[in-house]
Amino acid sequence: LSLDLNRLIKLEDAFVDQLMEIKQLAWITRDRGGDASVMVSNTMSGQPLPQDAFIRYTTNLSKMQQAWDVMLQMAAALPMPARFTNAVEVAKREFFGREYTEKRTNTLKQLIAGQKPSITLEQWSPMSVPKLATVLDVAEAALDVAKQHTANQRSAAMQSLMVQLGLLVLALGFAAGMVLLVARRVTGPLVTIQQAMLKLAGGDFNVVLPGLERKDEIGAMANAVEKFKVLAVEKGR
Repeated sequence: LSLDLNRLIKLEDAFVDQLMEIKQLAWITRDRGGDASVMVSNTMSGQPLPQDAFIRYTTNLSKMQQAWDVMLQMAAALPMPARFTNAVEVAKREFFGREYTEKRTNTLKQLIAGQKPSITLEQWSPMSVPKLATVLDVAEAALDVAKQHTANQRSAAMQSLMVQLGLLVLALGFAAGMVLLVARRVTGPLVTIQQAMLKLAGGDFNVVLPGLERKDEIGAMANAVEKFKVLAVEKGR
């Protein structure tokens, strides 16, 4: 599921990509730490240890520490919120703390040596599981930061969309107003002049041409037609 999620959102947002890497590294840290812890609990429950038990244990710890260090380096370069930094501090204190790590290693050494460990299985599990959960909290905190970031991006996109729609409505309103203005000041008078010219052509010399008082092209056209009307009247007389 984690790999599918990474594949679906890869390269969509650089910040989210880095957060998903941090989340994945926290998961690896938790998994390797869990494998080391399970070696202790399984042996306490009666399962035999492999011959290379301590080598496997140190290998898991090495991979765990490497993933954790890389995660911290990536997180240090990003503007992470307080919840994430607090989760990291809790994991450092609880899971990576000296008391727990020494108890885990010493218990495994006692089990490998065939000695009775200083802690029982009933005591170990309730202690180790919550400490592992602190690393899981780091991964979940990284996911929460990614979700909050995408929510902010969506909110900003919606605001931008609303602004653009508002500007579009204003532009359409302005265009409609300009069309009405042109129809009122240009198209309408032209139609009226056309009708007056048709009346003049029909011999009606009493027609009053609109727009004679205008100082623009419509007025010039109306005055030109008015001159034709005057000449036609004089010729008729």
